[in-house]
Amino acid sequence: MSDESGLTALEIAAEAERTADEVKAANSSTVPVVVYTAGTAEDGEIVRGILESEGIPVILTTPASPAYGDAFGLAVGQAGQVLVAPEDVQRAMDILEVTSASELVAE
Repeated sequence: MSDESGLTALEIAAEAERTADEVKAANSSTVPVVVYTAGTAEDGEIVRGILESEGIPVILTTPASPAYGDAFGLAVGQAGQVLVAPEDVQRAMDILEVTSASELVAE
């Protein structure tokens, strides 16, 4: 049995499955990744500023944004998480690695 386009039901199902797999692959490569967990709100803002000054777009979750906190499982005592796109993870980690701890603590 075939539809108006001449494709069989099996061919249509295979195409739909292939398309669904492509969408899953595309989505998995766009999910933001946590690169830093802030102890204070100021700490999170400093890290965000450092990364953004290097041209890396950042999402900073805070207790004031409960949807993010619930979605990413913020634990008690955490002021937020800094997330970046998967393609920016290594660069962000390299930047944070060379940034001294004293620069990350707001005084």
